[in-house]
Amino acid sequence: MYDINSTEGLIMKSNTAFAVFLLSLAVVAGPVSIQRGDLQNFVADDINFFFADTVLADVPVSGAFDFTLESSYTGLAATTDIVFTESEQANELTINFNHLVDSDIRGALAGDWGYVTFRPSVDVEYSITGFYGMDGAGTAAYDVSLYASNTTEPLFGNYQYSEDVVNESFTVGATGGDSENELSGSTTGTLTANKNYSFNFNTATVAWPEPGGIKTSTGNLSISFRSITTPEPPVSVPEPSTITLLASGLLGLFGVGLVRRKNTASKK
Repeated sequence: MYDINSTEGLIMKSNTAFAVFLLSLAVVAGPVSIQRGDLQNFVADDINFFFADTVLADVPVSGAFDFTLESSYTGLAATTDIVFTESEQANELTINFNHLVDSDIRGALAGDWGYVTFRPSVDVEYSITGFYGMDGAGTAAYDVSLYASNTTEPLFGNYQYSEDVVNESFTVGATGGDSENELSGSTTGTLTANKNYSFNFNTATVAWPEPGGIKTSTGNLSISFRSITTPEPPVSVPEPSTITLLASGLLGLFGVGLVRRKNTASKK
């Protein structure tokens, strides 16, 4: 069976698209912050263990970001868009896949691999959605999981694999693989504050077992976090005019009291 985890130890390659990391230097907002992460897309001949092109990126940890990874070789391409958004009550990580395998090389493939570690500052509700669809004849794999740190059982795990099929489609949380399926946990749930969690994925389209023919795959993977804890309402600060009126009123009361004390003293 095709192993989509065979990309460890690849030579890293710089990419000018990483320059957009410099745009994300704001203070982290929202209930969840990114601790670390690695993302990579690649095109390869998996039979001969020849990786024609691969791009590896460290995930920014400074707040919201939006960047693109691109790998390409003759007839092979992988483009991946990664977006992390944040607001006061919610965060969301979205990954968009676009793979092309137009090659006569048996085992030629295009795919993605990665993980991102998150840490909630308050208890949050999470939700995982996504799909991966192949147009053409080939092999497709879609693997998504969510783990709490230092645990072996996933909060959510979903592996779908189809070998030598035509026009395959997978949905997160389903069992659409023709060859193999694994599903455990839930696509929704609660994460505890001040604890690390790891979100992991593998996707790939492969020209196997028959060469020839264009195979294109597109997909999306998203995990969102929403705060369960309602933030404390901001302390209202009186406007300058209100403060002036209050001060005038206090002075007036003080003046009235002073006059009364003088009148009382004069009558004695």
